[in-house]
Amino acid sequence: GAKVLHYTHTRLTYYPNGSEYRCCDCCEPLPYVKTRVENETKNFPDDGIFIDNVVANSAWLSYYSNIASAARIADPHRPVGMNENCAHAGDARCSPYCEYFGHSSAECSDCRTSRCSTMPESFMDLADVHLLSEGYAADSDYQTNATFNLTGNIAHRNKMSMFTYNATSSEWRGLIDKAAAAGFTKFWVSDTIPGPATTSFL
Repeated sequence: GAKVLHYTHTRLTYYPNGSEYRCCDCCEPLPYVKTRVENETKNFPDDGIFIDNVVANSAWLSYYSNIASAARIADPHRPVGMNENCAHAGDARCSPYCEYFGHSSAECSDCRTSRCSTMPESFMDLADVHLLSEGYAADSDYQTNATFNLTGNIAHRNKMSMFTYNATSSEWRGLIDKAAAAGFTKFWVSDTIPGPATTSFL
């Protein structure tokens, strides 16, 4: 049956001076994120956790391992999903405020690597579902660039998910088939970006 996953972001959502900011690439202090996760699991003990803005490289492995562990303190089988930043094409440095919040310069130098080329295989053990391709129908190629055997490993493939936006209903089947051919096993296709008027196929 279906499982509800409660959302938690790990990007910075404010400047150090306290003024609100719409979105930074990464990454809030670990204790703050863990507290949010612990509150969600306490209030919704039968549900899972969806961790967004995941920086999937070795420098951040401990950070996200701690968050996943916090989600499973009371229930080691609680479902966890992750949306890796490397689901998008292109590289990106972290927010200029990354180091201000206690992260190292090594961590802050690399917050998104195109196609997950620096994601260690051990990241796959942290969650039950990994969102490894997110984009629009017009430019979705469902390519990954992992250095380990991602699509040839059945356990890994069973965790591979994609999100595709701005797809008409007539395009859904073709996009799902294309993603499946690239190794994906979980699919979310929408006629627009997420919002109240979204029609989706899961």
